[in-house]
Amino acid sequence: MRKELFDLIQWYCTKGYQADVQRLREEEFPGLLTTFSEFLEETNWANQELTYESLGF
Repeated sequence: MRKELFDLIQWYCTKGYQADVQRLREEEFPGLLTTFSEFLEETNWANQELTYESLGF
């Protein structure tokens, strides 16, 4: 198992999962992939009166 784990860690460090996030955001899934900042703004996260339940998830 050590060899497999070593290979996996090496793969993550050298290649890992790769995606053209900008293209996905603009072409494949327009309006669906938001940045973390956009998420915080859209959910009004800074409003201390809101609860998790009021986010509607």
